[in-house]
Formats: sequence, C-alpha cells, structure tokens
Amino acid sequence: MAGTKGLGTVEKVGKLGDVAKLGKAVELEKLDSYLGTYKGKNVLLQNVDVVKMNYIKRSNEDLLALRRTFNNSVRRDFAKSIANHPDVVARLDTSQREMLSIGRIPKDYQAHHKLPLEDSGTNDFSNLVLIKSAPEHPVFTTTQRRISNNLSPKGENTVLWPVPKGVIYP
Repeated sequence: MAGTKGLGTVEKVGKLGDVAKLGKAVELEKLDSYLGTYKGKNVLLQNVDVVKMNYIKRSNEDLLALRRTFNNSVRRDFAKSIANHPDVVARLDTSQREMLSIGRIPKDYQAHHKLPLEDSGTNDFSNLVLIKSAPEHPVFTTTQRRISNNLSPKGENTVLWPVPKGVIYP
C-alpha cells in the first residue's frame, strides 16, 4: 500500500487487534486480528493489515466522479478480472465465479475499497476486494465511518486504517 496514489500518504503499519487499540496502538505488528462489531456483537476478523495514513478529505466533486466511474465500469471490470484468480476459485462455487466472469458481484458479496475514495483510495484493482456482505463488510465500513467521522474537516489527520488483505475476503 505504500506509495498509493491519491491525496494522502499511506504507510503499512501492522495488524490491528481491536477498535479500542486504534488510539493506543503501540505494537501493531504483534497483533494478528481485528475485533469489530456487527449488529451489536463482537466479530473477530483475521488476515487484516492496518495502514497508517494521512487522511485528507477529497472534494465532493472529485469523490462523485470516482464513485460514478466505479459504479459505471470499475466494479464490473474488477469482477471480471478476479473470476479465475486462484483464491477466488478456491472459495467460490462455479455459479458465483460465472457471475464474476460476466461482471456481476455474486449474492452475499460486495466490491469494497480498501482505502476509501473519500481520501487517498483509488479505483485501481489493487485497492479493491470482494468481501462477504455480512458480517465482514459492515464491520469494516462501520469502523471506517467511525474513524472518518471523528476527523477534522480541514487539514491532515493521521489515522490507523484497517484493510482486508487479498482479492477476496475472508
């Protein structure tokens, strides 16, 4: 993730153990999971990186343009590009992979931006992951919303951001 194009800077830090450690993350590299919440219950997610990023909010105009491009073509093209990826083949059945091959996201999955479009995230396929709709996707989006809602609207904000690894999660 280092060197990611965008408005902010990103540096790989380690792994995050739970949301409470966001503000007190001293030894992130020793942690190997992320504890988030879904419908009021704790959910432990494995295989998660945490990146230290300089979060700078993008203009609404730029954000809308990126989102429009994602909705109009990138999601479809990403789905097609991962249909035969070894990790996808190992985890999804034939009908789900056929959906991907025609550019559609299978039921119970979402295409998710690892780094948000609101900041330095791009529509590059390396910034996308096919993620289970529940509980994984809401755990990440809720955490990301909590982090970004507490940032100052102007200037730079250094944050620790949970990122699912790979092209398919979990």
